[in-house]
Amino acid sequence: MILSRQSLLVAGLLTLVWSGVAVVMRMTDDAVSSPETVLGLMEATEWSDVKSLSATERRERFDKVISKMNRLNFAERAEMREEGEVTIQSFVDGLTDEEKSRYVDQTVVPYFESIMKGLKAMPETDREQFLVRLRRDLKSRPPPGTPEEFAMADEETFREVMDDGLESYFRDASVETKLKFAPVLEDIQRRLQGFGRR
Repeated sequence: MILSRQSLLVAGLLTLVWSGVAVVMRMTDDAVSSPETVLGLMEATEWSDVKSLSATERRERFDKVISKMNRLNFAERAEMREEGEVTIQSFVDGLTDEEKSRYVDQTVVPYFESIMKGLKAMPETDREQFLVRLRRDLKSRPPPGTPEEFAMADEETFREVMDDGLESYFRDASVETKLKFAPVLEDIQRRLQGFGRR
């Protein structure tokens, strides 16, 4: 009798604890992301068939992709690109022009703005060191999508691009160019953060 009473008490406590865990997981689901989650969301909808969903449903799914993607760190974004190249390309190809523009504005542009802000805030000597190292690394191991003229530029041209031209180049670039340039920006941002920790 005592054993069964203790067993019921333990079972009841375990049920209560696991119910609490389930509630917390459900509540934090939107705050957590992974490359698999983002790729799954990209695959879950036939983006090229605009009429497959109502405009509201499509926008909600699209916004969820962006929200989950923006929660990924640099390593997770790189992993997602490596594992899901076909899925990502299919997703982007299926977007309307307006959606592509929003996708770039919300997933690529923030990296660019952060890079420019970080470079401008650096002391001149640190900035020089960073640009020398960045140019050397881009020349020897450019990330996917690096425009050849950017990676192979001579030192003077590279400095001009990084000082003044990158902002106007990026601002004036097409949505497709910005999409191709995203891995480069993410790589520069990762290096910039790492440079500050040395």
